[in-house]
Amino acid sequence: VDESKYPYQGADLFTIIRNPYSRVLSEYYCPWNGFQAKFQRGTVHDQDPSDPKVMNEWVKDMLMLKRLGTAMNEFNEKKEKGNAKEQAKGLNEDRFILAQKHYVNQADYVYDGEEIIVKNVVHYENL
Repeated sequence: VDESKYPYQGADLFTIIRNPYSRVLSEYYCPWNGFQAKFQRGTVHDQDPSDPKVMNEWVKDMLMLKRLGTAMNEFNEKKEKGNAKEQAKGLNEDRFILAQKHYVNQADYVYDGEEIIVKNVVHYENL
C-alpha cells in the first residue's frame, strides 16, 4: 500500500455499507438525481415509476453508462493509474460525475487490490 494515498494510515477505520439492492432502489427514487427526479428542472413525468420494466431499463442505463457518459470511465482510469480519488466540496459535483460516489462498487472503499484497508465494516441493514 502506498502510504501517500492513505491519510488515515494506521487509524482504526470503519465504513457503513448498504445492501446493493437497497442502494439501487434509493437511487431510483431519489428526488434529486433519480428517475423522473422531482427537483430536477426539465424532468418529464411520462412513465410510471412503479413499472418494473421502466425501473429495470433505468437501472441498466445507469450501470451501462448510457446516462453517465464518460464520468465512470474517467473515474476508473484514474483508479487504474493508482491516483488517489480526490473528493472535496465543489470538486466533481457535476450531477453526472456523481458516479464517483453513487455507482462505485462499495468494495473499492474497503480494499486496495487484495488488501483490506478498512477493517471495520458495518452493514446498514443491521443498524
